[in-house]
Amino acid sequence: AFRLPAQLCLVAEAALMLQLELPDAPPLPAEIVRTAGQLWAKSHFLAAEAAHGTAQAPGATLREVSGALDALGLRHGVQVHAAMYVLDLVLPPEVTGGAPVAILLHTDADMLQGAAKPSSDLVGGMQVKIRLVQSQGWVVISVLEHEWAALSSDAAKVHGIREQLLPHVGRDKAAGGGPPGGGQAGG
Repeated sequence: AFRLPAQLCLVAEAALMLQLELPDAPPLPAEIVRTAGQLWAKSHFLAAEAAHGTAQAPGATLREVSGALDALGLRHGVQVHAAMYVLDLVLPPEVTGGAPVAILLHTDADMLQGAAKPSSDLVGGMQVKIRLVQSQGWVVISVLEHEWAALSSDAAKVHGIREQLLPHVGRDKAAGGGPPGGGQAGG
């Protein structure tokens, strides 16, 4: 079955990727891109509303990663609509000392399914999301839920997220030197 809204969202993402990757390429038809772009923006706006409204409470992995950021004393937002997407966790520039950092959590549904399970290769839609967010000046850190779950203790989880953040956040901040107070919703 052809699902027009979903297909048009893919067209919008393809148009954005063409602009990013091949700026001199002939453009897609303007009317299709305009309609697809409007639908794509609306779908992401609705997703952001659901994340901020009466949607389900954040999942266990989201709560645990947020808790690890709290343990490091890093102020952050949870389920923030920014960079055209709902980002799972966000560290603003005043916390990182540089570019804003988006932490994206990936379930097995975001992974390519193949011989090696669980895979660490993201499906195309997730790769597009990461590239588009990066194109807007964000640093993107991916946390694979199956790898996170394999960490044996809270201390190991704090260490794991610290190691991923070190290249992108001032060493003193990632080491837990900032004031506590993370886990703020919105942004």
